[in-house]
Amino acid sequence: VTVPNSDQALYQISPGDTLDITVFGAADLSQKVRVTSTGEAYLPLVNYVHVAGLNVQDAQAAVENALKNGNFLTSPHVSIFVSEYASGIVVMGEVVKPGIYPVTASKGMLFDILTEAGGPTPTAGQVVTITHRGDTNQQTVLLSHDPKKDMEANVPVYQGDRSEERRVGKEWRSRW
Repeated sequence: VTVPNSDQALYQISPGDTLDITVFGAADLSQKVRVTSTGEAYLPLVNYVHVAGLNVQDAQAAVENALKNGNFLTSPHVSIFVSEYASGIVVMGEVVKPGIYPVTASKGMLFDILTEAGGPTPTAGQVVTITHRGDTNQQTVLLSHDPKKDMEANVPVYQGDRSEERRVGKEWRSRW
């Protein structure tokens, strides 16, 4: 899944994400890194820089500060591109393309994520259950063909959420 650069600026970096870090004017410091389970990115000379939980803009500033504070560059300019996402909303079950989809500023609503996943399959039901990360309560959303009700069903989703939908005519739930 690819996210436009403008949306990436607000994406919250997570452990396991792969980052393309470019240090302009210092090609030997530019590299591809995977964020560790403790939320750090390893950079030569600088060592580890904590980036998990930061948006891309703040992570760029953190790397720039590490380069300045270590006296490696006086005025560094850093660009970070998230090339692989380890976190997002898990979309599984009754959708065309199940997977993990990143949640960004312009794609932070249920219908945005469902659209990214190719939409529901013909056997998908109309009840969606969302389990928000860190919350044991579930949010139930009813999908409708009524435009007004449909807009009410387009609720915010966040990184780490899981969505579940019942298949038409079945009592079991599948995740999407």
